[in-house]
Amino acid sequence: GPFTNGTLRFYLDGSPEPAIEGPAADILSGGRLIGPPLSSSVSPLTAYAHRGHNLYLPIPYAGHCKITYETAAEIDRGAKKGEALYYQINYRTYPKGTPARSFAMGQLEELKGLLAETGQRLMASGAAGRARAPRRRGPEASLEGTIAPGASRTVDVAGPAAIRELTVNIRAADREGALRSTVLEIAFDGERCVWVPLGDFFGAGYRPKPFLTWYTRATLDGSLTAFWTMPFERDCRLTLHNLGAGPVDVVLGRVRLGGWEWDERSLHFHSTWRQYTKIDTGPGKDMTGNGAFDVNYVEVRGKGRYVGDTLVLFNGADAWWGEGDEKIFVDGEKFPSHIGTGSEDYYGYAWCRPEPFCMPFQAQPDGSGNLTAGFSANSRLRSLDSIPFVGSIRFDMELWHWAKTRMNYAPTTYWY
Repeated sequence: GPFTNGTLRFYLDGSPEPAIEGPAADILSGGRLIGPPLSSSVSPLTAYAHRGHNLYLPIPYAGHCKITYETAAEIDRGAKKGEALYYQINYRTYPKGTPARSFAMGQLEELKGLLAETGQRLMASGAAGRARAPRRRGPEASLEGTIAPGASRTVDVAGPAAIRELTVNIRAADREGALRSTVLEIAFDGERCVWVPLGDFFGAGYRPKPFLTWYTRATLDGSLTAFWTMPFERDCRLTLHNLGAGPVDVVLGRVRLGGWEWDERSLHFHSTWRQYTKIDTGPGKDMTGNGAFDVNYVEVRGKGRYVGDTLVLFNGADAWWGEGDEKIFVDGEKFPSHIGTGSEDYYGYAWCRPEPFCMPFQAQPDGSGNLTAGFSANSRLRSLDSIPFVGSIRFDMELWHWAKTRMNYAPTTYWY
């Protein structure tokens, strides 16, 4: 539907005057508050009217926040008559009495240098973005070598320490198959915390294309890198399992380590993967939601923090697969504290668009299977919008396809 770029206003702490006011797209992605990467529209290859607009600038408030949108157009479901508006607002509430300095426009000038440095570091990503100054490189371990079918390759590392970078590049007669059948296992302090196929763990899937986020990277030469901080107290065991039918040559398998002081606040990094193979998208498909159903990404019990996910899929029809909404239940909620407006909105873009993009916290390195049968990979990675939980978290994604078909649907999750 037509987007009129109506007026967005932020009212803080009960003030009758908005602390932020202006055309919605100007504020979210047009640089009214800040430029890329904390403000962006994606994909740059997509017509502007069909892009998703994302603002990652923190807007603190001490007591209350109200956000309004004003437009002269009629807002209706599906934009059949006027304007359709799809939005997500993530916020975090702190315990009463927590000191907070509410946002004011003057702070943007006051903190101009820090904001510019932050943007530069986020765009540099990974190890380069994390380093304020050159540091002596930490110790390394290697996973390199040939792994026969049914065999594994393991390296053990003593703690306390933290994995700061993990880079792997493999060669195989069937590399696509090997990126799925070669599984990364990581055990921290005697507990298995990661069990994910290589391509999925790095956010690329089994058909990787070059991209760069704050936490992940794929390069033209086939190297895949993760920059997640993975701390451990006593020991860490990394293993590559070859579950395929042919040998896999690990031509690059680098584990870079850094120091870590383990204490009562430290958490182990986890990553889980699920493959729903030839999943039936359901009978009686139509745009009223008939045939839609929820697919579970992960369910965790305990205390932790949810930091992101990757969805790798193969679409079986020339139609959009992702009309469904995410539903994230925290600490046993009956109604999810995080519920969305469509899978493409959750992953930061809009209107089912297939064009690739990558930003520090969101990426679609390949969207060729969005509107036609084929492969797609989407990632949403979290920093300030990570989701803390005390007792449990459950992430379900509604699978709502425009067509009755079959597809392969494989989510990978990241959490501490």
